[in-house]
Amino acid sequence: MCKIEYRVSGDDVNDFMVMETHAYYAYSLRHIYNFLNELGYSRLKLNKLKICLNEQRSDIEIFRPLMFGNEFIIELRVQRLNYNLGYFEITCSYFNSRYQRCAIVKSQCKIQRMDRNEMDNGVSRKIIDQIQIFADW
Repeated sequence: MCKIEYRVSGDDVNDFMVMETHAYYAYSLRHIYNFLNELGYSRLKLNKLKICLNEQRSDIEIFRPLMFGNEFIIELRVQRLNYNLGYFEITCSYFNSRYQRCAIVKSQCKIQRMDRNEMDNGVSRKIIDQIQIFADW
């Protein structure tokens, strides 16, 4: 599990000062890359290895809105891993400053080579081995 605190900025909200759906996805993707960076796989290192993180599908469920200027916490949990397909599933839970759940974004990510739509077994296994430490079983 990995947690980071953020604050809702002006670019993330609509005319009613409520955080928009696209901002949840953007924060989730940023949080996934921060998580990989903590594991030793920065964007620069992934580019050198010619590996990209392909987000296959994301689902969002919003329980209560996050408003402009509010601080919030994203809690990342790894749910499932698949070595053969080089894929993992991550859930990002959004909590407000009172630690009330505001939203959940579930993402399926696949590790692929940049030049081809196939995975690199060696690198994807190393990354998934690192991710497995944080998996919720």
